Amino acid sequence: MIIYDNSETKSTSRTPKIRGSIKVNWLEELTGADICISPLDKLEFTQKNLEKHLYAGAYLVQIKSGEDLTASVGTRMNMSLSKMMLAPRQGQRILLYIGKLERGYDDECLIDGTPCQAPVDYFQLRAAIAKWMDRGGVFEQVVDKKEYRKWVQIKERHSIDNAKEPKKIVFPDPKRAYEPDASVLQQMHVVNDSRQLLVNLPGIGEKTANMLWEEFNGKVGEIICYLTNPKQRRIKGIGSRTIEKVRDYLGMDEIFSLTLEVLPEVIEKNKKGE
Repeated sequence: MIIYDNSETKSTSRTPKIRGSIKVNWLEELTGADICISPLDKLEFTQKNLEKHLYAGAYLVQIKSGEDLTASVGTRMNMSLSKMMLAPRQGQRILLYIGKLERGYDDECLIDGTPCQAPVDYFQLRAAIAKWMDRGGVFEQVVDKKEYRKWVQIKERHSIDNAKEPKKIVFPDPKRAYEPDASVLQQMHVVNDSRQLLVNLPGIGEKTANMLWEEFNGKVGEIICYLTNPKQRRIKGIGSRTIEKVRDYLGMDEIFSLTLEVLPEVIEKNKKGE
């Protein structure tokens, strides 16, 4: 769902139009955004429902083009960002620039290859953009209207994917460390338990390791016993060929099987009622 502030649909606006978008007259005043990209296409976009859209991962986007960006540095950008803090994560607060920013002679900022009417230092503009990100927003850039429309489509797809799977489980590469970023829409949950052992077994990928982990409540000993016993009950996704591969990997002869036994001292304590 694409929502525009009514001011962006006027003939004087340079923001490209998206077919099928919804218009409201309060978006920029309340959120600081010119458009909102929400995954909840079946939930009416009203002020009452705004929080639900934002906590589902909707993007708030402030759009700049031409010299509107340089003219907004300072109070206007700060005001927009302060309103966009309604969105819970940094990745949802986007300053999008349509056009090309370049450094010209004597560090003068060029917009689409042309000097600004009011000269602007290129590095000062970049510093202002960096400050926007330091304060809790993100900056993205597209070069023209065609790329803008494609960008909106991609963001809409990302918002839907993130709403369906807000947390992605990843198995760490032992050669490098992962540092999950809590600000991203799709948060990473890094596996740091015995599932790392399971995914190293032949025929057991990440999806199967997660399935077995849930099936046996995280008891990896029971999982290994199951994966090495050809007479065990069948679980969907685990066939005789997988069990054969695991047994070969562990070097188990046909006459052996793995089982779990209760320790004798535990049995004795239970008999005594301890």
